[in-house]
Amino acid sequence: MNKKILGIALCGVMLWSCSENDRYDTFVPGEYNDILALRESGETEVKLFKTGEDGVYSLTVMQGGTNVGATSKATVRVMNESELQEYAAMHDKLYALLPANLYEFNNIDVNLTANMRYQKENITFKTNDIETFVANNTSVTYVLPLILESQTDSVNIHKKLVVLKPQVVIPSVAFAAGTRDDVAVSGQSTTYNLRLSLPFESSWDFTCKIAIDDAATVANHEKIGADAYTLADEGVVTFRKGSRVSEPLAVTLKNGALLGSSYFLPFKVTEVSKPGFTLPGTFYLYTGFNAIALTSSMLSTNAQEPTEGPIANLIDGNNATFFHSRWSAGGNITGAHHIQVKLENAITSCRFSYVNRAIDNGKPSDISVLVSQDGENWTELTRINSGLPTGSASSYLSPIMQSTTPFTYFRLVVNRSTSGAFFNMAEFQLYGK
Repeated sequence: MNKKILGIALCGVMLWSCSENDRYDTFVPGEYNDILALRESGETEVKLFKTGEDGVYSLTVMQGGTNVGATSKATVRVMNESELQEYAAMHDKLYALLPANLYEFNNIDVNLTANMRYQKENITFKTNDIETFVANNTSVTYVLPLILESQTDSVNIHKKLVVLKPQVVIPSVAFAAGTRDDVAVSGQSTTYNLRLSLPFESSWDFTCKIAIDDAATVANHEKIGADAYTLADEGVVTFRKGSRVSEPLAVTLKNGALLGSSYFLPFKVTEVSKPGFTLPGTFYLYTGFNAIALTSSMLSTNAQEPTEGPIANLIDGNNATFFHSRWSAGGNITGAHHIQVKLENAITSCRFSYVNRAIDNGKPSDISVLVSQDGENWTELTRINSGLPTGSASSYLSPIMQSTTPFTYFRLVVNRSTSGAFFNMAEFQLYGK
C-alpha cells in the first residue's frame, strides 16, 4: 500500500456526522457521482466488558455523492501484517494483528443502493480469550485494522481505515450524586430520588440492590433510625439498555420527632444482577429535619452594635460575615444581650445551632433559651453554662427542647460571653415543629 495514502488515511480524520438514511451528499465534493466511507475511522478503542459475554462492535459503511440513485459495491477486509507494520512504523506504534481466533469477522461485501445508503455489520470479540491472551503478551498492542476498498466506486480517503483496539475493562457502578448529598426534610415527609450511574451506556437491562450500610458512622452525626425512612421496591434499582443512569429509587424520609442537621443515612450497593461489576463505596445522605426558613424580618435584638455586624448576617449563609451585639458606648440596653425570632407558625419543639465568628473574643459561655406566645410573657426552656464552644469559627448544636404550650417567639439570651456582656456570631439556625 502506498505510504503517503495510508498515512493520510488515519492522520486527517474528517467529521462525518449523519443520521442513518440521511442524504450524505453535502459531505463530499460535488464532482463525485458516489463515494463510500466508514462512519467511524481512525484509531478506535473498543471496550469489552468483563461480564462473561463477548463484545460486539458495529461497523457502518455509508454512501454519499451527487448521484443518489447509484449502486455502489465495496469490500471491508482486515489489513495484512505487512500493511499494519507499515502503518505502525509511520506512526511510531508497536502494533500486532489480533489473532483471528479471538474475533469473528469475515470480509464484508458492501452493496448500497438508493434505497439502502448504509450497511451495518457486527464484529464479535471474544472477551475472555482476549483478556487471557493480552495478559500473556504485553510487549505490543494487538489491534484489528479494517480497510474499505472498491474496484468500481470512489472511497473517501479520510474515512477508509479504522484500527480497532480491544480493551477488556471491569465494569463499575457508582452513585450518581458521588459520595454524598444533602436533603432537607419538612412537612409530613420528603422523598429523595437515589440514582446509580455507569461510565458507559448500558448494553443490558439489569438491576442493583441497595441497602443501608449498618457499619457506617460519621463523627458528630446521628444515623437515622429504621422507623424514619422507607426504601421503595425493597431497594432494587433498575438500569435500562442504552442509559448511563438508573431509574430512581425513592427514599422516603419521615418527619417525626427529629430536629436539626446532624443526621445521616448511609447506602451501599450489595449486589448487581450482571456478573463482573465492581461496587462503589458508601454513599452518605445528610439530612436536616424541620429547619425553619428564617428571614431578616423575623430577627431582632435588644443590642445591635451600630458600627458593624447587622443581625441579618446571621442567616446569609456566609461564615465570614457576623452579627455583633453592642460593644460601643451609648445605647439604652435592658438586660443581657439577646437575639430573637418571631415565628410565623407556633411550635412546641425546638433546637438551634450556631457558628461562632472566626475571631477569639465574644463567644457565648452562658446562655438561656426563652419562649413566648405573645412576645411579652416569657418561659425559660433551658439554661446552658457548660460545654459551649469558645474557639474561633467553632460550632454548636443544642439539645432538643420541649414546651408544654405552643410558642411563636424564641429568644436566645447570652448571659455572659468570653468578653463579658457583648457577643458575636457568624451564623444561626433554628429548627422546630
